Amino acid sequence: MKRYATALAVFVLACLLAAGSILAQRPNQRNRPNAAGRPNPAAQQRQAEEPKRPELPDDPKLLELHRDFVVKAARLAKDYERGNQIDKARACYEQILKLVPGHPDAEEALANIQQKEATAQRRTIEVHANKGWQDTGVVLIAGKPVSVQAQGSWSFRISHQLGPDGMEIPEELRDFNLGSLVGLVAAGDPEKARPFFIGSSKEFRSELSGPLMLRMYDSDPSDNAGKLSVEIRGTFERP
Repeated sequence: MKRYATALAVFVLACLLAAGSILAQRPNQRNRPNAAGRPNPAAQQRQAEEPKRPELPDDPKLLELHRDFVVKAARLAKDYERGNQIDKARACYEQILKLVPGHPDAEEALANIQQKEATAQRRTIEVHANKGWQDTGVVLIAGKPVSVQAQGSWSFRISHQLGPDGMEIPEELRDFNLGSLVGLVAAGDPEKARPFFIGSSKEFRSELSGPLMLRMYDSDPSDNAGKLSVEIRGTFERP
């Protein structure tokens, strides 16, 4: 009986060791390629969602310099935020991220600053279909976030006597959809100002500082009808 029990124990132990060896050799189920030999999309998604780990040097003295800079830069950024010097605070956090990519506190602080700037001010106006460029009463600041949301509808009209060949669309009207909402930053020489498409919504950072102008995209808007309600949010100035 003893011999039987001993033999059984040895057999069970051998099975456990074999199973452990097989499991150790199998690839991780989370990262294992699928049947087609391609990477597992679910595993890639999980890896993408995992927070970044700060990249730190191995040398203790250099690491101490990193820590000293991060602490002082973060403290300075908070002082700038309390003084409403947001641009300087952002510069501090950006320098921290250059030195320590993925630093969670700096990333969170930058996200908070961007959110505050994106909702700092709000202005609602009406843009008429039968008028040319209309001043919004908003002066954009280069590099600051702005969002434009348009609601409503207007009528785009075009009436021409045409022959069998029809009418060629004028060159100045080939850039955007006819009747769409477009914008322009009236900075410097008005002849060099370039319109840009807005449509129902647009989020952007202007490369130029200047008054924001809006209109319907049409060469002659005088025969159009209706108007849009347009809300502008972000960081901007009033004239």
